[in-house]
Amino acid sequence: MFQELIKIAEEVYVLDKQLGIRLGKCLESLGKKIAEHNEETKATNVKISKLENKIKSFESAMRRRMH
Repeated sequence: MFQELIKIAEEVYVLDKQLGIRLGKCLESLGKKIAEHNEETKATNVKISKLENKIKSFESAMRRRMH
């Protein structure tokens, strides 16, 4: 989808350079925000995974103590 937006920006640039430049800058900014969001999502998923592992360890420890 992002590639399609870049193609559209290139077509707009051919028709109207100023508008094409503005659209290109918007797409660049959007790309950066998407990259930041992806990094944050990965970090969150790692934290969730670690918490899930701690919960599993805790559950196992509780089962051992109960028997």
